[in-house]
Amino acid sequence: MNPGNRRYLLILFFALAFASCRQAKYVPDDYYLLKENNTEYYVLSDSTGEWQDNHSQIDEGDLEDLIRPETNNGFRLWVYNRIDTGRYQKQVIRKRKKFNKKNERRQAREDRINKKRIQKARKKGKEKYKKKTIKDKAVRLGWRHWVLDHWGEPPVILDTAKISKSRQQMKVYLSKKGFKYGEVTDSITYNEKKQKASVTYYVNPGKPYIIDSIWFHKTVYNRRLIGEYEEMKRKEGTDLEVGDLLDEDKLDDERDHMTTYFKDKAFFGFTKSYINFIVDTTVGDFKAHVAIYIKPREIPDPNNPDTTRNLQHYTYYVGEVTYKLHNPDSASFNDWEGYKKRCEAFGYSWPYRDENQNYYLLDTMFIEDTTINTYYINFEKNRRKKCGLFGKCIDTTINYKGYFIYNEEPFLKPTLLDKQNFLEHTDIERDDKNFAKDYYIDRTFKSFYRLDVFSRVTPNVGIRESEPLGRFVDVSYDLTPAPKQQFTIEPRATNTASILGVSGRISYVNKNLFRSGHQLKISVEGGLQSQPLVGGSRDDSTTFRFRGLNTFEFSPEITYKIPRFFPMTKKMRETVSKRAYPSTEITALYNYQKRPEFSRHIAEFGYRWKFSIPPDEIQRVTITPLVFNYVFLNKTAEFDSVLNKTNDPFLINSYSDFLSIGILNARHEYTNAALPKRKRKKRYVENTYSNVVDLNAAGLIVNTIYAMADKNQNFTESFNDTNKVLFGVPFTQYAKLTNTTIYNMYVNKNHRVATRLIMGAGFTYGNGFALPYTQSFVGGGSNDIRAFAARTMAPGGTQVWADTNATETQIGDMKLELNVEWRFRIAGQLHGAIFTDIGNIWKINSDSASNDPGVFNFNTFYKQVAIGVGFGVRYDLTFLILRLDVSWPLHNPYLPEGARWWRVGDKSAYVTAVKEQQANYDFRDWPHGPTFNFGIGYPF
Repeated sequence: MNPGNRRYLLILFFALAFASCRQAKYVPDDYYLLKENNTEYYVLSDSTGEWQDNHSQIDEGDLEDLIRPETNNGFRLWVYNRIDTGRYQKQVIRKRKKFNKKNERRQAREDRINKKRIQKARKKGKEKYKKKTIKDKAVRLGWRHWVLDHWGEPPVILDTAKISKSRQQMKVYLSKKGFKYGEVTDSITYNEKKQKASVTYYVNPGKPYIIDSIWFHKTVYNRRLIGEYEEMKRKEGTDLEVGDLLDEDKLDDERDHMTTYFKDKAFFGFTKSYINFIVDTTVGDFKAHVAIYIKPREIPDPNNPDTTRNLQHYTYYVGEVTYKLHNPDSASFNDWEGYKKRCEAFGYSWPYRDENQNYYLLDTMFIEDTTINTYYINFEKNRRKKCGLFGKCIDTTINYKGYFIYNEEPFLKPTLLDKQNFLEHTDIERDDKNFAKDYYIDRTFKSFYRLDVFSRVTPNVGIRESEPLGRFVDVSYDLTPAPKQQFTIEPRATNTASILGVSGRISYVNKNLFRSGHQLKISVEGGLQSQPLVGGSRDDSTTFRFRGLNTFEFSPEITYKIPRFFPMTKKMRETVSKRAYPSTEITALYNYQKRPEFSRHIAEFGYRWKFSIPPDEIQRVTITPLVFNYVFLNKTAEFDSVLNKTNDPFLINSYSDFLSIGILNARHEYTNAALPKRKRKKRYVENTYSNVVDLNAAGLIVNTIYAMADKNQNFTESFNDTNKVLFGVPFTQYAKLTNTTIYNMYVNKNHRVATRLIMGAGFTYGNGFALPYTQSFVGGGSNDIRAFAARTMAPGGTQVWADTNATETQIGDMKLELNVEWRFRIAGQLHGAIFTDIGNIWKINSDSASNDPGVFNFNTFYKQVAIGVGFGVRYDLTFLILRLDVSWPLHNPYLPEGARWWRVGDKSAYVTAVKEQQANYDFRDWPHGPTFNFGIGYPF
């Protein structure tokens, strides 16, 4: 049978199997399966009206979400109907009896043990005994129950009481949206033969109330807020506009917006309850006047607690700042016995904890002007610091930071803590005013947790108790450290660059070296992967394999992170904004990879600076002042022969030893996901967008130094020489730019459309002909063009099947790719996707061939684009997402021109060539055959 016909029969079989079940199979007699809910709207025109499927002034989705009951999910009902309910009930009864007997035996065993323990305790004259508890075995009701619980859904029965309730809810919704005189009726259509029913709701909203004017009610108590409200409208817009419907939800949204804005402008303690809207609908012609009224602040009178005082709203300043550094346990003390004596000397008794169950804090430090003043409760000489009791330690780079309360020694340096705090102390004498803005609290909270040294951070902000009518708030932070050191063992499945495998990692982390938040991580990782061969046959029994896994990898790595720019003087660090969240990362790694064709050794050293661009955390920049790579390949004779037979300098150069030294590589990441929704465009508030630009370059500085040091040639000749080596190894010269854009469009709560655009190119010059293997672009795989296997996409229109010397793994130095994926929820945690992948890789430099089809050409590249279509399922386990995609190449650029589209042209030459090269020709080798991809997480 023709392979194409087999595919059609398979699709027909699944379609018939899905449709063959009577949906009302388990609906009781005299009841009806709710087939569908329909909604029609009465739309007014100039003089008349008509019933339509939608209404321009009503969000159909929101209104129809109120309809109960909802109809069945077709897939889940189909699964439910596949399970025999009689057998299911018998299985449940049988399983319950089985587990009940097991738990009865467990309970009897527990009683016997406890009886013996009681008797034993009585013999010894003890009043208590250690009770033995044996947990009941969890009841498992069988595979039918699991399928019904996770995948199935019982038929939804028509319920007239719920229909009536839905009408009432829809009418309330219309009233809230401004349609005060809206009406909703319903009609039920029965299908006696199929035992189904459909409900149609007829919505006649009538004429709505329209906002005709908006004004701010002025009082002596809110005069400060009027200007802020006008500024809010200029900067962030408003949810209320003249001409809008009188929508109660919009009024509430505006109340939330105003509250957040005023609190962020330092109106500390401002709440939503202060804002009222006075709506006048008596003006006629369905118009409404809206007045915004702000109630005065009402606080207890400090002179007479039984009465209250009305105050105007004004901004607050930050007063005292206190950091309380708590001890997590007794082991965290250097001298636990000494601490206990100190507590007892001040009247603190066991368990030496305060009302919040924290150990009492006995040592205090406050930093004022350029002087650090330390007060010690302990008077023992051997416990005093070098600066002496009540002494002064001078540090001319520090201004006022706050109070630091701790025991023995702060587990984190005060200057680092201050760098995380955005609620800074106000110094009135210096006219240094710092406002108590609400978003500073959230920003500080995130900044503390970025250090990764705390197990708990609790900010406390309140009006100064001694000045209830004043304009200062005092801030304190309760900080508890996380365990400083950590060992982890991580067995895991991997999906790196669309290559699946198994691996394991052993790592050690020290999170707080030198009390400065420095993090040291040492890890060793090893594993096996199933990678496509670069050369040779997948059926070759001589290749290295272990149960289908043909690649062994071993990689030790050391990473050192510093929460600031390093190296940098203290004076320079003070000029860096806190909002940049600067950090330095130094990495050194070695990687050994054993493949059937070669063994590869990689040594790498990287030095990176990372920081955000203020004010919002939507842009992140990584600058790598130095990156060093050394790659050594030990190729087998067979693989070396394969490369030489290709006579392709591009490939031969890519699989050669090289040394790379890059200066000032950069990466820029932008995402609006971290941007508050009120700052996004209203129309696209639920959509997310990200863009990543990577710039990598190597060889220019090294080449310049090399040319300057060359005594045998002049600078220009040496600079342009193409055969230069360093330490006996050729060093590469290239520049590579990649841009990745992802746009995630919100449709509704169950549907999204995700798109990704990748554009990248690498240019070699001087000492290099092609990009190194580790820097080259590849195509295909579970996170790429899914219609092709990982790394098998050939540059441009190269017909690798027609070249017996071609390598199986293909690389290029240019890439264009577009992915579009419609994601939707099927049932519960099961999600689906329909997608299209478009793109390819190309070479930029031509080899010796005069008409190399792999080289990018503006006149022909669009004919060499691969197009894959497919669908997939994803199962969301919360902590990870399992994904299975099946895809077909709709347009295969590696076929002869005129035969690249599915079902178009003569493909016999391809089929004949592949059958001659391989003993087993199966669906994986069809020119438009399906490709299955298993992945972890979304493809983008």
